[in-house]
Amino acid sequence: MRILFASGKGGAGKTTVTAGIAALWPKPCVVADADVEAPDLAIFLKPTLTAERTIELDVPVAVDASRCNLCGECIELCQFNA
Repeated sequence: MRILFASGKGGAGKTTVTAGIAALWPKPCVVADADVEAPDLAIFLKPTLTAERTIELDVPVAVDASRCNLCGECIELCQFNA
């Protein structure tokens, strides 16, 4: 069984709910924190890490204003039009 919590909004409780479910889930279980901005699930669970992977974004987390030419490409890629 796979359970996934996803949302673009920070502070919704995804990590807290995931940690609670993982703590109660029969062992062994695999828990993956794919939050590219704040992967802090390990703070709650104190796991033994068996693997680590790089997760890449399609859009930059921060725009380098000195390289911006106002093309608008980042707006087109952003699902929130930010």
